[in-house]
Amino acid sequence: MKKRLFFFLFTVFLVLAVCGMSSATNNTECVSLSSDEVIANGNSYEPSVSSNGRFIAFTSDADNLVDNDTNSCGDVFVRDTILNITQMVSISSSGAKANDCSFNPSISGDGRYVTFTSYATNLVANDNNCVSDIFIHDLFLRTTTRVSVSNEGEEANSDSYSSVISKNGRFIAFSSSASNLVENDTNGYYDIFLYDQINHTIKRISISNNGTEVNGDSLEPSISGDGRYIAFSSFANNLVDGDNNGYCDVFIYDQIYMITKRVSLSSYGDEASNDSREPSLSDDGRYIAFSSYADNLVSNDNYHQDIFVFDQMLNVIKKISITSTGEDLSNDCYEPSVNGDGRYIVFTLGRIAPCIVLGDNSDSYDYTYYPMILIHDMFLGTTEIVSVSNSGEIAGSSTEPTISSDGRVMTFSSSSSKLSGNEDYISEIYIRKFSLSTLSGVVIPKRAKTGDLVTIKASSGTETTKITAEIFNKHYILTKQLDNTWILNYLTPNTPSGDYPILLTADNIYGNNESIKLYLSIDNTAPDISGNITPNLVKFRDMVDINVRASPDTKVVTASIVGTDYELYNIGDGIWSLYFSVPSIPSGDYNVLITAIDSVGNFGTTLFKLTVDNTPPIISATVTPDSFQLIDNILPTDNTAIIINASSDSDTVRIMVNNKYNMTQQPNGTWIFTSSFQKFFDRVNPGDYSFILTAIDHLGNYGRKTLNLNLFNVSPTIKINITPYAVKSGDFIEIDIIYS
Repeated sequence: MKKRLFFFLFTVFLVLAVCGMSSATNNTECVSLSSDEVIANGNSYEPSVSSNGRFIAFTSDADNLVDNDTNSCGDVFVRDTILNITQMVSISSSGAKANDCSFNPSISGDGRYVTFTSYATNLVANDNNCVSDIFIHDLFLRTTTRVSVSNEGEEANSDSYSSVISKNGRFIAFSSSASNLVENDTNGYYDIFLYDQINHTIKRISISNNGTEVNGDSLEPSISGDGRYIAFSSFANNLVDGDNNGYCDVFIYDQIYMITKRVSLSSYGDEASNDSREPSLSDDGRYIAFSSYADNLVSNDNYHQDIFVFDQMLNVIKKISITSTGEDLSNDCYEPSVNGDGRYIVFTLGRIAPCIVLGDNSDSYDYTYYPMILIHDMFLGTTEIVSVSNSGEIAGSSTEPTISSDGRVMTFSSSSSKLSGNEDYISEIYIRKFSLSTLSGVVIPKRAKTGDLVTIKASSGTETTKITAEIFNKHYILTKQLDNTWILNYLTPNTPSGDYPILLTADNIYGNNESIKLYLSIDNTAPDISGNITPNLVKFRDMVDINVRASPDTKVVTASIVGTDYELYNIGDGIWSLYFSVPSIPSGDYNVLITAIDSVGNFGTTLFKLTVDNTPPIISATVTPDSFQLIDNILPTDNTAIIINASSDSDTVRIMVNNKYNMTQQPNGTWIFTSSFQKFFDRVNPGDYSFILTAIDHLGNYGRKTLNLNLFNVSPTIKINITPYAVKSGDFIEIDIIYS
């Protein structure tokens, strides 16, 4: 059973539905009722179940479950599901009702004892500490005793919470920040304490193996059936050597050997990379289930909160918050509770599409926006949704699952109208009962296609001598394994899609037999696939977006482009996307093969066309004039106009001159540019001058053309004529100067 530090969790619901129980009558019923079968008129929460599921302890704010409930606060109740009697247990030995709130119940295996937390001061005599205490109520003797006191009888000087009682009722573990329950408690943190009902002693167990006090809070105790093992979470880093991760971890204390070890480690001893919380112990203490945000406890983990199970005997850890086909559950999982032999673990799952958990071929991807309860069968490896109504509807707003030791009853709280039929959003306590058959089985995988090899796995009693499977009117004998399971590997025949029965029959040494019916789903339907590629005319290094819509059961979509396979990203609602850069490939038309593969390996394909054009535009051009004459290095000012005429490919969208000036396209498709020499060049010297033309097409490919213009210099000539040639003093002469 699992408890946690004082905080309010609203809505809990729990149901058991595992393969092999199909022949049993499963039902969900409300137990937060008065003895007159009146449903509670206030929120009920924090259920705890006895070993056989008969007795359910819970907290309720209702005032109509018993007569004269006038304290206006939460109380602890126990419901006998056989006699249909509800009684309040947060009372004094004289029957006085608590004068303050009581909560966090934990019930013993036989239902005789219930521990709980209370702020009440009238449950026992001389309760003067004004803090929350731990109490135990004996339903047989009708007595209430305070547990959170020192061995000398001194009251705790601070709050105590989260009590859990062993199956045999002897030991009660709880968390307390009190510093006077044991000697030398000076750390100032919450510690885990253990009370022994037989010896009436208390001791602190959240200490290091060398007796050092811890340097962080220790919370959320869970206890094995005989009280030998106590698991808890702690923020301390000095409980064990080598605790350097800086996160909350899960630890287990062994009363016999008085040692503490950390269990929130990978199978290779790696420290958890994030917080681990909420431990839950099997009856013998072998299995410890807990939740963790760490992504390194197992390989290929996700970044969600998951449920893990540590096996003390084999010293290995396993993630169990997975589908029956081994896929991750894409949301946070929390509140684990493990049954007595460790086979079943129930836990809460956040928002997710139910068909993802069920692994079916549903076209409906409607999400439930409230938590639901799942159960994982460690033996068969299956995971099922179990927070369901008697009509099979999935009930949201369901949390706080707990499971009985025998695995036959699960209890939870839920405010779902699918269970109560009311829209009042009041949380009630529900149980789901199962008549477990000795024979159970599972088909792995649940869905397959023609030609697939499936495994039929079964378990039965130790007196079973043979298990047979009838499939398509043929009989096959399962093979017994070393772990006492029975296995048949079966090759699916060529048969149409559909659900086909498998009849399992177990024979025992007494000549008796038992049968259950399983189903094999054959799915030969290829996923539907459609989409587009944008743009479909590209050049080298362009970015291309491929968007595909595929059937809901599609698991992988790939795109094969020029011999390279790319995996598309699932963005939700059946849409897959890939954004990629065009590789260096020659110009031409290419097929892009899109392949969608579903969970059983059926595949559907479609082709997209992609045209690659890396060809640069070709330019032909002239410059007029192609030369200028300088006279004594002087450029004439009356005739320096430059005209550039060009033509290019039809897809050319722009031609630039010297990457600065745009040419103008004419109606006939040619291009023209007019300017002056001085606009281009800031010097005038004889020699060659270049114009670089750059043509750009609509894809961005570009081609270049260089035009040359020459400047050449000519020295001037001078001729002088004097008339007359011979003169005397005082004569006039005429001088003519001719230059070129």
